[in-house]
Amino acid sequence: LKRESDALVWGLKDSDPLIRQKSAESLGKLGDAETLPHLMEALSDPEAEVRQEIVRAIGSIPDPSASEPLLHVLENDEVLSVRLVAAYVLRKREEKRAIPILLDALEQRKPHVSAALAYHPMLGASQTTLARLKALASSEFPEVRREVAFVMGRLPSKVSADLLCRMVGDPDEETQCNALYSLWELRSKKVKEASKKLASASSEVAAQSGALVQ
Repeated sequence: LKRESDALVWGLKDSDPLIRQKSAESLGKLGDAETLPHLMEALSDPEAEVRQEIVRAIGSIPDPSASEPLLHVLENDEVLSVRLVAAYVLRKREEKRAIPILLDALEQRKPHVSAALAYHPMLGASQTTLARLKALASSEFPEVRREVAFVMGRLPSKVSADLLCRMVGDPDEETQCNALYSLWELRSKKVKEASKKLASASSEVAAQSGALVQ
């Protein structure tokens, strides 16, 4: 096992990116904490596909210290796909420190953040997180409000139903629809009232959404 691990670590430095990628994949199956420093060093690989596999390999190491490089990748990697893999891995590790980073990215209108945030198992565990989501629901940017409306639908109904009802009246039609669908997914008692409000909206898309949920 030691010889195999050493050979794979050397593979991380190969000139062929495919070999580097496959070496990282195999190291991930081993999940050996002793390989963590080498995997961390390899996070500077110029190929995004290789870095993605390295992130997965680091995520397979049960040592709590493995979360540190993953958080760094989530916040700093220049490629969206690598950051999203880091977000997924951190979610599986139930790493709550990923949540503020994802909230920052949502506020900065970075794409595809809401799904990584919405399904994090620790999302509703912090009052600070909930307060920040409520503040972002009033963002000047409709892109942010749309994402918040989606995320709030993955929290307990008693936490988010009142806010989602207000967001059904948002001036942005996509936010209206996201808020309505979130209420529906929560099986909130307020969904009927909200859908009636939206069914009479001037926006055709919003009206169709309201009628559909009704």
